Amino acid sequence: MKVRQKILNFIAKFNNFFSIQFFWYPIYLVFFWLFLRCLPRKVKPYVWFRNSLLDGSFTPPISDIDISVLIPEEEDFLKEKATLKFAMENNILVHEVNVFEQKHLKMMTPLGNIFELERDPYLKDFIDNDLISSNKDLDTITFLVRTLEADIHKLRIDFSLRKRKWKRISRYIDRDFDFSDLNKFLGEISTILGISKNALKTLEESNFDDYESLSKYFYLFPVKFIICSFREFHEIKLKDLELSEEQQTILIRIIENELWGLFSQNYWLEDGDLEGLNRHLDNILILGDKALSLKNNQKLKSNILKFKTTLN
Repeated sequence: MKVRQKILNFIAKFNNFFSIQFFWYPIYLVFFWLFLRCLPRKVKPYVWFRNSLLDGSFTPPISDIDISVLIPEEEDFLKEKATLKFAMENNILVHEVNVFEQKHLKMMTPLGNIFELERDPYLKDFIDNDLISSNKDLDTITFLVRTLEADIHKLRIDFSLRKRKWKRISRYIDRDFDFSDLNKFLGEISTILGISKNALKTLEESNFDDYESLSKYFYLFPVKFIICSFREFHEIKLKDLELSEEQQTILIRIIENELWGLFSQNYWLEDGDLEGLNRHLDNILILGDKALSLKNNQKLKSNILKFKTTLN
């Protein structure tokens, strides 16, 4: 671990021990104001923060500020792209900015996870709530999978610094977890997902050499098998998989949530990124051909076509 990260972790533990996290709240608001200050006047009404800073689960100073930006139908913020990028790159607490084009929201909303949208409540003011998924059991699984994928390494480094976040997540999904020990916590997550802790560790380490033993969990971690990062791809070595209807439903939902995440980042795409994005989408289509029934595969292809229309 780098020295800077060790220092930040030490300060975060100090804050936790003395329960003084919220003394940092004004500091975070100042950095949010500094971000806004860089933006043109017409953009500012459509910018807000979400996730941990909004729901109170942030752990200063290691938590960053997650920001959402809405592009109204009558506006075109493409000219402000460089300004938004400058504001993000020159703010030490802003690392992720989701940008949503309102003209595509109605079409893309059904692909978003209900609990992810709960963490961005201001966005819900701009969408038709009737279009949001009502299948909480399914979205609980996909939300846990995607959140765990993003957080597993930080959990391993220092579980104590991730408890606030996961306690808030447990309230979102209405589940009680044992936070006294990391192994117990991961064991409970594994039970919900129906996988072994050893498989979870293998997936965490992105060790795909032992594909045979992991293939039965493929439907939970399809993107893990396809891609290491946005530009580095795993070679897909899939046999035709015999997934149950329930497993196929989970796989499709995880891909839908993946497409929603990509939709929120369309704004930042450069010409050089499109090749990698199209390859990623092609790999998902290969996945569908090998893992899904004809009916479910058609649904997957339809969702990818919807997403591609947002690129124009």
